Amino acid sequence: MTTPQGKVRGRPPKNRICTWCAESRQPLKYILPTQLGKKEFCSEICLSEFRKAYIKGACSQCDNVIRGSPVRFEQPDSRHKDFCSTSCLNKFQKDANVDQKRVSLNGDKSPVGTTTTPPSP
Repeated sequence: MTTPQGKVRGRPPKNRICTWCAESRQPLKYILPTQLGKKEFCSEICLSEFRKAYIKGACSQCDNVIRGSPVRFEQPDSRHKDFCSTSCLNKFQKDANVDQKRVSLNGDKSPVGTTTTPPSP
């Protein structure tokens, strides 16, 4: 809808940027679905470069490509998780603490991250 002054009503379009090169080009023609949503790219080259880097490693919290050296979180059972930044690591630890509190409030004694199966009849 337009007003008498010729202005468009409503929210202005979001300024979308390419996930790889961070340039603000319109339209972003290439979309890659990921676990935490979709990633949009301005060119086939950016999409290809992102895929190569994504295979090498993605952040366990935000699912972004890890550029540079990762922030690593070692878990007691010798598994590790890689993060793109200390802020993602802190968010992961905060979420894990919330999950542990929720488990303890429900009276479940099993540690977070393990699965239990009901006894078979």
